[in-house]
Amino acid sequence: MQQSVAAAEFLAACALSRVDAVGAFARDGLLSSQEVFTQQLVTGLSNGMIIALIAIGYTMVYGIIELINFAHGDLCMLGAYFALTVVGALGVDQWAGTGGIMGLVMVLVGTAAFCGSLNWSINRLAYRPLRKASKLSLLVSAIGA
Repeated sequence: MQQSVAAAEFLAACALSRVDAVGAFARDGLLSSQEVFTQQLVTGLSNGMIIALIAIGYTMVYGIIELINFAHGDLCMLGAYFALTVVGALGVDQWAGTGGIMGLVMVLVGTAAFCGSLNWSINRLAYRPLRKASKLSLLVSAIGA
């Protein structure tokens, strides 16, 4: 019971600190326009959705193969940098109209194929040979993958 009260107090303190921070921004005139607020809201929601997708993937990996995959975040970041590199190399951001949309779809499909093949090869080379080994061996291989 005392732990839940402490947790509630901690959450309330965090919420109040967020309210104070927003109040300070409003007082200083940094959130004076509706456009800035809307942009910050969209940025926060999109970043939260990306983090949620990574967390769902991490949970699925643990639920399916019962392995804490420490390389999951690294592989997600590698996929993001791959997509960014392809977009920059092809100049997809400068295409207009349907060509831009098709270019982005091709980048997404290519990135999914790249990440899928990378994960498949890590599974074949690092995890599958250790399936019958102890959990500690799998854990060490997950750190090094």
